[in-house]
Amino acid sequence: MTERSVGCATEKARKLLHKRVQVHIVDGRVITGNLSCVDKQQNLVLQHATQSYSTINDPTGERQLGTVIVPKQQRKSCHVEVTPHDRGSIG
Repeated sequence: MTERSVGCATEKARKLLHKRVQVHIVDGRVITGNLSCVDKQQNLVLQHATQSYSTINDPTGERQLGTVIVPKQQRKSCHVEVTPHDRGSIG
């Protein structure tokens, strides 16, 4: 990576800080929380995180987790929950 592309990626990551993100994990779990940090290894730190799940008895279950680290290897996908106010500022 060039210095310019690293700077551009860093700026894009900064714009996502404190946004609400939904992370799909390779084992099927979905974790939603406020993006607090992305480290050099691209692990995510989420605050106020919850885990969504569904079972036969509870199709819309949710469990409070607090602060979690999601390793890059465990991420299947990651989505930012964008509000109308955020649409122009994230890019």
